[in-house]
Amino acid sequence: MLMHADRVTVRNGVAHLYGVVFDESSRRASIVAAENTAGVKEVHDCIYLVEAAWNDSRKM
Repeated sequence: MLMHADRVTVRNGVAHLYGVVFDESSRRASIVAAENTAGVKEVHDCIYLVEAAWNDSRKM
């Protein structure tokens, strides 16, 4: 399961992204979406990346 930022706050053009993702591409997708949002001048990445080793251990 992949998640993107589950909470975003924007103030004075600065977006803060919060949440949990299981891969770097999901994190990057959230950042790019915020960067391409009208009025956003800066993005602060507060997203937590859960390592793949934890995610893979469920398959055992």
